[in-house]
Amino acid sequence: MDTHELKLPERIRVLIGDAPCSLDEVGRSDSTVIMLDDKVLKIEKASEKTDDAEQMLAWMAKKKLPVPGILCCTIRDGMHYLLMERIQGHMVCDEKQMENREEVHALLVKGLRMLWETDASVCPVKRMLADDLRYVRERVEKGMIPQEAFYAEAFDKEDFETPEQLLQWLESHQPSFEPVLSHGDYCLPNVMIENGDIAGFIDLGSAALADRYSDIADCYQSLKNNYNGFFGGKVYPDYSPEDFLKALDIAIDREKLRYYLLLHCLM
Repeated sequence: MDTHELKLPERIRVLIGDAPCSLDEVGRSDSTVIMLDDKVLKIEKASEKTDDAEQMLAWMAKKKLPVPGILCCTIRDGMHYLLMERIQGHMVCDEKQMENREEVHALLVKGLRMLWETDASVCPVKRMLADDLRYVRERVEKGMIPQEAFYAEAFDKEDFETPEQLLQWLESHQPSFEPVLSHGDYCLPNVMIENGDIAGFIDLGSAALADRYSDIADCYQSLKNNYNGFFGGKVYPDYSPEDFLKALDIAIDREKLRYYLLLHCLM
């Protein structure tokens, strides 16, 4: 891929030069992500969310967490350009890594503890449950919930026939709030590892002070979808994400986990 085709802002162009690059096709967000050998460029519509993401990256770096360093950020014609350092290593969902289930669980648990044990009392961005519910209500009202196999569990195995019914239930059954530093999308592709250890966290656009079960639900569902072949196509027999919950070694509130799994079906 030729970066000259992108007509980048000069501040970004100077730092990238003519380095070879490729388009990242792993993520599922609306942004464009350009991968270079040692840098990552994320391009998306400028918004309050992109401002929050910048703040969180800088704040998490000050907290000595393994996150991408910011090299340059700028806005042009309503688009936000964020050039970051590239964290080296491979994703937890790497096929060879997936074969070692116990290590996968141990690494994911270690990553969660790194986040949760960080003092987030002065975290610059907070995402309360009410914020998530406002967001999903907007999506439901605009008809933005895809009716595909990925979301079937919320409706086929529960007492909800429509997204509207699920939303009403979520709004009337809000659980208690357990604030921690949350990744915001704690799934297997967003945890990088190298030499058997955590190398860093990526795709932190939704990082914030949020509920602990948001991370747990993200990870639980990601493990399920990666091991059952929904992502990647390869099926790993006899796998259960319940083993991840055991590895967490905390008392799991099953109703709260169910709540967040259902909430994420609308996000």
